[in-house]
Amino acid sequence: MEQGEQRIQEALEALLKEDRQILGRKDELIEKLEPKLEGVDQRYINALKKAFQQHDIGELLLAADQGPEEDQEKARIDAEERLKSGNMQEKRIDSVMSILIGALRWGVEEEESTEESESETMEDHALLQEPQTWDCYCGKSENKGPFCTACGKTQAESEAAVKRAAEESTIAGWTCGQCGRQGNKGKFCAGCGAPQKENKPAESQPVTPPRPQIPPMPQTPVMQPTATGSGTNGTQRVIIGVIAVLFIVLAGICFKEFSAGSDTSAASSYRSLTKNPDSSKEKGKPQLVAKTDLSLGGVDLDISLDDLHSKLGKEKSHENGKEGHVFYFYDGMKVGTKGGVVTSFVSDGAACSTKRGIHEGSTLQEVIDAYGSDAMKTNYEGLVLYEYNFKSLTGNDGILRFAINGQNKVDYISVRIPEAPKVDTQAVGNAAKNVVASYHKYITNRDYRSAYNLLNDNMQNTMGSYDNWTRGFANTIESRVTDLQVSDVQADRAEVSFILVARDRRPGGYEENRFRSTATVVKDGGAWKIAAVNNKKI
Repeated sequence: MEQGEQRIQEALEALLKEDRQILGRKDELIEKLEPKLEGVDQRYINALKKAFQQHDIGELLLAADQGPEEDQEKARIDAEERLKSGNMQEKRIDSVMSILIGALRWGVEEEESTEESESETMEDHALLQEPQTWDCYCGKSENKGPFCTACGKTQAESEAAVKRAAEESTIAGWTCGQCGRQGNKGKFCAGCGAPQKENKPAESQPVTPPRPQIPPMPQTPVMQPTATGSGTNGTQRVIIGVIAVLFIVLAGICFKEFSAGSDTSAASSYRSLTKNPDSSKEKGKPQLVAKTDLSLGGVDLDISLDDLHSKLGKEKSHENGKEGHVFYFYDGMKVGTKGGVVTSFVSDGAACSTKRGIHEGSTLQEVIDAYGSDAMKTNYEGLVLYEYNFKSLTGNDGILRFAINGQNKVDYISVRIPEAPKVDTQAVGNAAKNVVASYHKYITNRDYRSAYNLLNDNMQNTMGSYDNWTRGFANTIESRVTDLQVSDVQADRAEVSFILVARDRRPGGYEENRFRSTATVVKDGGAWKIAAVNNKKI
């Protein structure tokens, strides 16, 4: 359990010990709980408040609190279902339920009663002993609880810090049995490369930082003269000298490789609430590479369900959603599909990153550095949503969203292709037919300005200026349409076919002509207008 969750659980448990019924008085509970949680990650607090205030989890658990274990288990399952129905992320649900069940002490009452029974048999002087206190590394003394009241460290963390400080103040190295070098800290001697297991530890000595020195050049060992000839002695000295130099070089290379391989200082210190950030780099697991920015964990939108399974394997679980959606749950993310095609991702921990390396816990500045500041920003439930538009594998318009919390870090990531709005074909068709009929009615009534305004900008440019366009109707007596039919209806456009009857003045009378016409009507700035017309005389 994370330190923030532990602090919330202890504070809540303390309140429940004073008044068990406060669990059902959500407003009073939150009011008393919040002042005790200064410095705790706001994400944990918000999730718990949402569970109490919006889903009445406290009342549900309180009703089963004094009942048998079967009722408590059923209440726990019902509580999780309520949170899932409220679209709370899986890791938040796990966090909330862990805090609540831990604070209620469900499942540990028997153990506690046994401990209490045993404690009653202890000596009276033991019962009267004061609680054991401990001093923290930060300087705060006489702490009684599991956390330091000054810095928040646990007793174990404080003791570890003291131990590290002691180790840093002395040279707790080992002495090489081969060359005699003292103060070695790695697994190999820094002088000759001999492994530590063949040597003994050195006594701790005060740290005296050595002055940098240029390592001496290796010298060829001097051999004592033997009874053989001087030429043989010289050859032996050369051979032994070469071997010694090679041994020193190889030992140095091995020591350097070992040191580099064991250096973990560059590793990220961020840990997900429930996931291991390095879980995507398991031994033998192929590294996935996304092709577009509409991706997560190396997997793109618009791929088929078969492709998803071939890349990520079998899901942990899945559930059916509304209107044909099916959701698949993997370590680190939730994948949404419809019609056998992947349509959305939602992160669940830091294990899954975007194509540009952003994951839960990344900072807002890292998001902006990776994707720029030209994002659509909206506020939602205490988060600021940064949304970027990209094209999917098949050219669909999609949205990459980063939800930024109060610490200016990524709370979650979602990737989706918005579904096209449902089209009311009857309403669109009536609107399109009305525009065409009104246009010709305005011409018959010589209300040319109103007719001209029903043409969109491109059509007006095609027809020419308003004055030139009106001259074309100088002899028009009537412009009438009949038999209007609508086709190719979409959310923002439609085709209208009709018969146009045009009567014009001629010397000694008038002339009537008929045309089979088609008009393209589009939604332009919230209004329906004519974008194109095609007339064929019949």
